[in-house]
Amino acid sequence: MFDDRVEIYSPSGMYDGTKVQERDLMQVPSRRRNPMIADAFNRLKYMDRRGSGFKKIIGDYKK
Repeated sequence: MFDDRVEIYSPSGMYDGTKVQERDLMQVPSRRRNPMIADAFNRLKYMDRRGSGFKKIIGDYKK
C-alpha cells in the first residue's frame, strides 16, 4: 500500500489448479480468490459481480 495507490498481486491460474487450456471458458464458474476485495471493487463500480470476465474477453475477440 502506497500513499497514491494500492497494488494487488494476482497469482494467476485457475482457482482449482486446472490449466485454462483444459477448460471451456464459457462454462467457468465465477469464484473469487478474495471476496472482500471483489466486494470493495464492486461497490466502487470498478467491476461486475456476475463473473463475466471470460465471456467479455471472448466476445471482444470475436468482434
